[in-house]
Amino acid sequence: MSTPVADDAAPDQRLHPWSWLFVLLMQLRQFLLPLVALLVFGGRGDSDSEEMWSNLAALVVIVVLVASSILQYLTYHYRIGRDAISVRSGVIARNRREIPFARIHNVVVHQNPLHRLFGVAELRLESAGGNRPEAEMRVLRLDQALALEQLVRQRGQQAVASGDEAASGADAPPTAAPADTVLLQLGTADVVRIGLLSNRGWVVVLAAIGASYQLFPRGAVDDAIKYGGRQAFGYANTLHPATW
Repeated sequence: MSTPVADDAAPDQRLHPWSWLFVLLMQLRQFLLPLVALLVFGGRGDSDSEEMWSNLAALVVIVVLVASSILQYLTYHYRIGRDAISVRSGVIARNRREIPFARIHNVVVHQNPLHRLFGVAELRLESAGGNRPEAEMRVLRLDQALALEQLVRQRGQQAVASGDEAASGADAPPTAAPADTVLLQLGTADVVRIGLLSNRGWVVVLAAIGASYQLFPRGAVDDAIKYGGRQAFGYANTLHPATW
C-alpha cells in the first residue's frame, strides 16, 4: 500500500483517470428529467425537422456534460501538507480550500458495484457540524484512498492532542462569548439567482418550458419566448456594456 507523502513541499496530486466518468454519471442523474422531457416532448412535433432539432439539442447537452466532467478532472488537484489538505478546483470559478486535519472528524471511503468493478473508491472528508462534506474526491485508487484515510485519521488525532495540551497549559481567564451578529443576509433577488445557478433551479425552468408546450398552443409559447427575448436584449442594450 502506497502512503501519500505528508509534507508541505509535496507535489499536487490528481484523482483517478476514470474520475471524469463517475462525475459524468452523477451529472446525468441530475439532468435526467430535463433530458427525458426534451426527448419525449420535443419529439412530438409535426415535422421531422422538429424531432431532429430536439435530438440534436439532447446530444449537445450530453457533449457539454462530458466536456465539463473532463475539465473537472483536469482542474482538480489536492496536496497533503503537515497540518492540512489543500484542494484546488475549477476553471472559470477557481476554488481553493485549506482543510485542517483537526477539523476533519470523519473519513468515509465509499464503494458501489461500479467502483468495485474499476477498483476505485470515493473519499469524503466530513466535519462535525457541517451538513456537507469538507471535500469529496471522486474517485481515487482503492489503495490510495485507504492510505489517505489512515493518514488523515493519524494527523487529526495528533492535531487534537496538541490542541488539548495547549489548552491545558494556558492559564488565561475565560473570555465572554461574542454577541450574535448577522454575517450575511440574502434578499429575494439573491435567492432567485442562487436557485437559477443551481442544477435544481434549471430542472424546474426546463420542466416549466416543456409543460407550457404541452398545455398551451405552440404558437403562443413561441411568441412569448420571442417577446421575452426581445425585451431582455433591449434592456441589455440600454446598459451600454463594455466590449470585454
